[in-house]
Amino acid sequence: MSQRSRPLLVGLVLNDINNLEGIIDGWEEAGATGATVLDCAGKRQVKEALQRDDVPLFPSLANILQDEQVAQKFIFSIVEDGPTVDRIIDVTEQITGDLFEQSKGILFVLPLNFVLGLRPKER
Repeated sequence: MSQRSRPLLVGLVLNDINNLEGIIDGWEEAGATGATVLDCAGKRQVKEALQRDDVPLFPSLANILQDEQVAQKFIFSIVEDGPTVDRIIDVTEQITGDLFEQSKGILFVLPLNFVLGLRPKER
């Protein structure tokens, strides 16, 4: 990637994991050439899960992440330009609804100074 355009990291903490497939497909249609999905859980969800009666005596994060009430997904993709980011944001909110509403998720974009191993977009 050249100095003139910095790649951008788009990240989404997705609360409703039932929307995962739609998000992945939507991001691809919006121009993301790939995405990575990780299991995650927010601090509040973990604390609430640990206070429930059905928690194992020695709970692990793996146990907690198996619970659909707690489990979230972290999706991220490196994209080449702002217009792609705009399309990703639009399609994400079409699927999740307004991200300013509580418990929808959190989307962020960060500029990247250096990326190694990213294949150029096929034209």
